[in-house]
Amino acid sequence: MSRRDFEELVKDLSKQIRDFVKLIFNEASKRLSNGESLNKVVEETLKEFDFENKIKSIYKTAIPQVAESLGATFKNQSLVGSYFERSWLDDKLNLTDRISNATKETKVAIKKVIRDGVKKRKSTRTLTNELLDIVEKKDNIRINKKLSEISKLTRDDKNTQRKIKAFRREISKFGEKGDLTTSRTKRAYERVLKAVESGNQERIATAIDNAYNTKLKYRAEMIVRTEMNHAYTQMFNEKQLRDDDVVGYKWNTTSNHHVDQCDFFEFQNVGLGSGIYKKGQAPNGGPPVHPNCMCYLTPVYVGEVSDKALKKDYDIESGEKWLKRQSKEDQEAMMGVGNRERWRKGQLDFKEAIKDYSEPGNIKKIGSETKKKIIFK
Repeated sequence: MSRRDFEELVKDLSKQIRDFVKLIFNEASKRLSNGESLNKVVEETLKEFDFENKIKSIYKTAIPQVAESLGATFKNQSLVGSYFERSWLDDKLNLTDRISNATKETKVAIKKVIRDGVKKRKSTRTLTNELLDIVEKKDNIRINKKLSEISKLTRDDKNTQRKIKAFRREISKFGEKGDLTTSRTKRAYERVLKAVESGNQERIATAIDNAYNTKLKYRAEMIVRTEMNHAYTQMFNEKQLRDDDVVGYKWNTTSNHHVDQCDFFEFQNVGLGSGIYKKGQAPNGGPPVHPNCMCYLTPVYVGEVSDKALKKDYDIESGEKWLKRQSKEDQEAMMGVGNRERWRKGQLDFKEAIKDYSEPGNIKKIGSETKKKIIFK
């Protein structure tokens, strides 16, 4: 396997997550359209589908394939469990913590997106349920069949307006004028019809789709992609540390990369060549630098960089020379609009202005016990 194989693996994992989230989305949509409460549906569907453990399982299953992409294997597959549970960021969170926190945050986000999307409008099905709570039994029997048909209509259905008019004529005929129950019933029927006419059903469907297929899917994919690339970087580093012919690492962005802070790490020259750092070292401890970062390192071999250059300290300040030559748009992508402006005015050092910047330093090594049980070909 190769780095390309690794990227294909990540794409496959993303598809697994999308398919899994789609199952949750379909169940949530069905239950919400049946009038169940938003809080109940969001909480119960994630629990029933065992969301957190499923995402961990997808990641855990892939770790041996990450090793394989670098020509390595685990001596003991049970080691994979302890490997993926380790923390590696300053927040000290391991994968379980990270997924758990993301799930809590996502629940809140899903509820907010749906509430904002429908602007407190109720679905026709919910209004139908409310109507059936107050409608007289004889009227229920008489009209329920047509009511069910109406509640399934959408605003864009070419027959909607014709059917709504016919339904209004029918409900106007039942009950005696002035009867309180009948009056309440008619108003309830009218709410159902207005919901269809205003497209509430479509709004709700769109909001639910947006909530699950952006918030939930995105967070799950982001965590798995980022954690996977971290595992790749650590295993890459471990492999190269064992190779005496390797003297450094080259930072690379992907072919579909959009300009961000990683471009600085790829193109700054600290004395070894564009984007090249000493063996075992890289800015920020190596990729990933930010969520969804898919940058990667490649080996630099003996003879590609002079021994004299390798013995010198990094020329950190030279990075600013490269930065000054970049376009305003690219500078803003690497620093942010506000930081770029303060840097340009001399209020910020370039190292403070660039997002997620840190000087080249040691890549966090795999634990000694883990290292003993990984075999590199």
